[in-house]
Amino acid sequence: MSVDREGHLVPRRVTEWHENPLAGRRVFELAYRGAKNAGLGHVSIQLTGDHPVLTERGYVPIQELRPDDRVATGQGLSALAYDVVCATLLGDGCLSAESAHLAFAHSERQADYARFKSELLAELRPTAQELLVGAVVGGEKAYPVVHVRTLAHRALGVIRNDFYRPSKCVPPRIEYELNDRMLAIWFMDAGHTRIGPGRQPLAEMATVGITEQDLQILLKGLKHLGLTAKASRGRLYFDAPTTKALCDLIAPYVPEPMRDKLHPDAAAHVPFDPERLRPGALQVLYDEVEIQDVTDRPRTETTFFCIDVEATHNFVTAGGVVHNCRPPGNRDPAPDEIEACEGHLFRQIELIRPRLVATLGNFATKLLSGKQLGITRVHGHEQEAMIGGNRVVLYPLYHPAAALYTPRMLEVLRSDFSRIPELLGRTVPSPVAEPPSVLTTAPEPAPVQLGLF
Repeated sequence: MSVDREGHLVPRRVTEWHENPLAGRRVFELAYRGAKNAGLGHVSIQLTGDHPVLTERGYVPIQELRPDDRVATGQGLSALAYDVVCATLLGDGCLSAESAHLAFAHSERQADYARFKSELLAELRPTAQELLVGAVVGGEKAYPVVHVRTLAHRALGVIRNDFYRPSKCVPPRIEYELNDRMLAIWFMDAGHTRIGPGRQPLAEMATVGITEQDLQILLKGLKHLGLTAKASRGRLYFDAPTTKALCDLIAPYVPEPMRDKLHPDAAAHVPFDPERLRPGALQVLYDEVEIQDVTDRPRTETTFFCIDVEATHNFVTAGGVVHNCRPPGNRDPAPDEIEACEGHLFRQIELIRPRLVATLGNFATKLLSGKQLGITRVHGHEQEAMIGGNRVVLYPLYHPAAALYTPRMLEVLRSDFSRIPELLGRTVPSPVAEPPSVLTTAPEPAPVQLGLF
């Protein structure tokens, strides 16, 4: 299995494999928080420190991962199933800690809706049962409900880690992931529109059990959708204009049995559109990284192995999604090779006298800055440097090839490149007489690392 440019989990053919001697590189153990348990820890994989791992910020060498990084897990759900699961958890649904299955229930009068949600979750193979449950004080002794339970799924285990810490909560990322489809399911689960005599329709949603901190996440998520709400006494309240906007937004996702929850105008004029509820391909999920430097562990084997994968050039492992290693011949420059070429580079800069030098990737940046900070930390942050007798603005950038491997990096590159006109307009101090090949700070030898990044 592999991950394509759109984040879909796809099968891809292995085209080749390589032996890679350790050659003094560090070794790391990679896992993620929701990985399968193995003894006292999680199932993991060992990688050399320069091996790129897929994260939410693109491919990053494992030795440059941060503790707060989230890595691609190799587990996935369709975008539809993901929205339905998250929306159900914002309501009364729950994920089992023991077997990672989703369970929810609706009253008998919402039986059609319960079955509708079951169909949306078909990839999780849910089953529905009609049960009698104990009633609240003062009501009937028991009342019928439709109880739905999915099969256990490793992707649900990943989602559970976000929604339970250890008790149920709202993950901060929901502020940005809340969309009209997720909102529609959440509203059908926990909301309704009050229509009083002579009054304008007003929508409200139950939020019992949601903390004040979590409510702020939901309110911000609604604001990103153009909806403003007020939280009070375990509910979210919407004014009349926002109620109309809310119902117009979610109406295409609301089937006939639940149309009475909508503003009457939205129910009448915005039809249900089943095309918006198609599942699509499996989307890879991300989870908190777990890494450990295991270089000093005793080992008899000092050769690592990697595979090449057609088209996508990455593959799923037990510890996460990793990129192909570099093919033979595409290696890091050796220190003596850098030393042999750098004089020509400094002489060129001395002759051209540029205002700005943009370095592409790790090796160029570390050489010209004289610092060993990786490109992921310094990209887009200009600095002054003395190169080839000229004081210039040094501007580190990701190598453009990064966008070939990680499409989301394209926006980072565009953003960083867009500042170049502004930086070119700055006044650069006059050059001073210094030897052409002298840096203000001598660089340390560059570590072995993926050249493209």
